[in-house]
Amino acid sequence: PRRGVSDPARVQAYTEAATAFQRSAAASTIQNEVLAYNRIAGDCYAEIGDHAGAGAAYRAAREFARSAQHYRKAGLFDNAVDVIRSHSNAIPEADAESIMTVAKLYYFNRGSVR
Repeated sequence: PRRGVSDPARVQAYTEAATAFQRSAAASTIQNEVLAYNRIAGDCYAEIGDHAGAGAAYRAAREFARSAQHYRKAGLFDNAVDVIRSHSNAIPEADAESIMTVAKLYYFNRGSVR
């Protein structure tokens, strides 16, 4: 675990900050702001080990490689694969292959190879 992930006050503070940045992104009509606020929200979630939250926020920020990586860390392989398939041109091939290999192993072990 990251330093301080188990500190409830720290987790709450980062979660509240991430939520505030996502609200700001939703309220903005300026595309660069929307992307920046969502990226910062992703950074907040990543800092406290909320990989599902980070994956979603980075996807909204169009940070697709980071999104897929955090979905993988969260064990949300369907989401990770969807990001890679939907945005393969925006993800370095080595990153995509690595995540897809882990996802295939996960699906194989579950008996549902895709």
